[in-house]
Amino acid sequence: MFPSAGPPCFLDEDLWQFNDIFGDEGNIFPDQQEFIDFYGGLGRTNGVILLPGSVEECYEFGRDAFDYADRFQTPVFVLSDLDLGMNLWMTPEFKYPEKPFDRGKVLSKDDLEKLAGQWGRYKDVDGDGIPYRT
Repeated sequence: MFPSAGPPCFLDEDLWQFNDIFGDEGNIFPDQQEFIDFYGGLGRTNGVILLPGSVEECYEFGRDAFDYADRFQTPVFVLSDLDLGMNLWMTPEFKYPEKPFDRGKVLSKDDLEKLAGQWGRYKDVDGDGIPYRT
């Protein structure tokens, strides 16, 4: 879990020290760039980041994040703005999804039996960079 509410801006003199303007590693309010830098420092450069610009997109991207994570087998992050979560926004009624979740490349039990032990969890058999999973 990497909590982020976006970069805070404390104007009060007593709180000014908590602004993340000096790249302090101990700052409890990391912004999105700090997160990307931290994630990259772990050797992970293949994550998907979704940045919704409305409450409706927050709803849609929440579902899409699961589809992308399963399809591409990589972490997906939805980084919403604090303004979207803390304020009252007028939005159209959310549309119920019409399509099922995209589970990505999944092998069934029958598929595994046909492979007769030739399957590998991280083996890319079709060259698209995404292995099958069970």
